[in-house]
Amino acid sequence: HDMDVSPDDIHDAAEQFDIDLHDEPYLVWIMREFCLTPLPPNYSKAVNELGEEGFVNDTTGQGSTTHPALPFFSTLVKKEREKQAAMAPPALGQSGRTSPSSSPGRTSPIPQGAIQLGDNDKYRHEWMEFTSDRGNYYHNFATDKTTTKLNPNMNIISAPIVMKQSTNILRKRSEFMPALLRFRSWWQETQSFDGVMDRKEIEVIFDTRSDELKIKMINSKDSAAEYRCDNVDSLQFWDFHVGAVINIMGRATTLMQASLETQRWYDIEFKRLSKVREKLKAEVKKYDLVAATSREPPSPTKGTRTRSLRWLVEQCEKSAGRLYELRPAAVGKVIN
Repeated sequence: HDMDVSPDDIHDAAEQFDIDLHDEPYLVWIMREFCLTPLPPNYSKAVNELGEEGFVNDTTGQGSTTHPALPFFSTLVKKEREKQAAMAPPALGQSGRTSPSSSPGRTSPIPQGAIQLGDNDKYRHEWMEFTSDRGNYYHNFATDKTTTKLNPNMNIISAPIVMKQSTNILRKRSEFMPALLRFRSWWQETQSFDGVMDRKEIEVIFDTRSDELKIKMINSKDSAAEYRCDNVDSLQFWDFHVGAVINIMGRATTLMQASLETQRWYDIEFKRLSKVREKLKAEVKKYDLVAATSREPPSPTKGTRTRSLRWLVEQCEKSAGRLYELRPAAVGKVIN
């Protein structure tokens, strides 16, 4: 929720784009993100000798009365209007009708999923949730109604929805992921009677459907038998990679070699997440002066075969969270 953003702030922003939110409530999400977008690095607010508020590029010294992000969001508005126009019903005189508009010369298409109330009524659209020092409340920009009561039939536009969708995409199960992840490893055991070290080779098997962990002894009398192990660390599929150290029956066991099918899945996922991470980092550096000048901490492990997919996902989510603070609309574009 956004403590510092109110319906009035969003209406004020809409005026800068010549938008009447009563007629075009489907543009509310763009106006909200415009309100939440901070100034780019090297920009600051200023007031000129006439008392007009504006923005100054601290590097070039050039000033303007319009927000530096206005061209970017103007393009979003244009694309969203084109998208809505393509979904609009036929014009009057044909079959169907368009929604009424209080703005002369502008015909607003009926928003997708809207409820048609009548010729002289507006169209109901999603409600947006806001937070003030007195608690949460809900505002409908098509009807200009505000309420503190949450109705089960209200379609709420939730601010974190972009982040939730992005997190789901990052953590999705790949179609290339096998049902069983297989790795080879070994234990060194001491024979009590002579002190000679004996190497026990094992196959570590992780069932991605049930998160069940098993081992199979290799080159032994019971090599056909599989032994179920307690998943004491609640491991998940992205915790498994060559070089990972996991707890098996109380022993720290290093995964040494992956099956071809397992390695293929890992390589595909590693490449996908690495690409997303680099894109997110590049976007953050555009708008975050600190990130643009700071050095990135090193990976916890070396080599492409010994990096944790979990670590990569967490790094992506961290960058996505920062980008959402700087430029909310950019997150979905990078990850989707």
